[in-house]
Amino acid sequence: MNILILGGGYAGLMTALRLGNRGLGGSVTLVNSLPDFVERVRHHQLGAGIAPPRRSITRMLRGTGVRFVAGRITQLDLGRRVARLVGGGELAFDRLVFALGSVGDTGTVPGVRDHASVIGDESGALRLRAQLARGAREVVVVGGGPTGVETAAELADHGARVTLVASPGVGGFLSPTGQWYLLRALARLGVRIVEARVREVRAGAVVLDGGEIACDACVWAGGFRAAPLARESGLEVSVEGRIVVDARLRSASHPLVYAVGDAAEVRSEAGATIATGCKYAMPMGVHAAENLARAIAGLAERPFRIGGIPTCVSLGRRDGLLQLVGRDGQPGGIVTGRPAAWIKERILRFTVWALRLERRFAFFFWAKPKRLPSLPPEAEQLAA
Repeated sequence: MNILILGGGYAGLMTALRLGNRGLGGSVTLVNSLPDFVERVRHHQLGAGIAPPRRSITRMLRGTGVRFVAGRITQLDLGRRVARLVGGGELAFDRLVFALGSVGDTGTVPGVRDHASVIGDESGALRLRAQLARGAREVVVVGGGPTGVETAAELADHGARVTLVASPGVGGFLSPTGQWYLLRALARLGVRIVEARVREVRAGAVVLDGGEIACDACVWAGGFRAAPLARESGLEVSVEGRIVVDARLRSASHPLVYAVGDAAEVRSEAGATIATGCKYAMPMGVHAAENLARAIAGLAERPFRIGGIPTCVSLGRRDGLLQLVGRDGQPGGIVTGRPAAWIKERILRFTVWALRLERRFAFFFWAKPKRLPSLPPEAEQLAA
């Protein structure tokens, strides 16, 4: 039984670690385009000049039996069950876990790819960091979601003059009280907010519906879309390109494929609405690994369910906002100020701690699963 995991982010790495804990590490191969684990939740800090430490994926998998391959998959042949790598070479699989996450959505706005730093990608964060190092001070950030808000606040806290452009507005993912606090916090940092649609990004300017804003750098945080490989491979995907999965996190069109994290569109009752981000990606990775282990052991796979998880937004280094969420996913109360900033930093650290501790202490992350029976000799013939 060969299990291939595409993507070494929060979801893919957690899937690999849990499979290792289940004694299946020797049958698992993890492929990632970079040799290091990237803390995507810190891209706004990286863009502002705060570089997080690099962590080798090989080192994070040490002792699990999981094989790591540094490379990029260019094509999936689901019929032959083969993944092709850039530069040649193939990886065969019996079951596939698709955890390639998402990329910055540049949409159809002209000039974004050439003139903007797409903060959802590490290369975009590094590009912004280089621009600031060369003296850029007038920055336009496009996008009123969590990524755009955190980036605008971080840059302003580091001395940049920031204009945040969003349509229809900023902070719509929060409760009215949370949105009110957010707008006040951005105002205190000197962030100017413009509600308008971007028509074009040029060198030195962002063109809006009714004019343009001159800038030294443009940061694009206009949402995310799934990696295109899923659609290109013939998997059933949503409008955003996310793989449509059932309650077991298995592809609706190709049951040999599991999808986790930003790559998955859960089309079943899963409790609260599942959004993008590591707070959902890591539990999904654990659940997919457990379902794989259960299937190999000849047991029924279990549906994925999750309650509401709070949203925490950093607003510079000394301020933040924690939006509490009910079990039904509806926003509740808020925590603000330094306590929220402290909580947010601990959440960012916990994402790495959880991965490390899952490797060192089996079944550390998420609810500890029940003991599974010993794998039967016929485990190599995993049922479809």
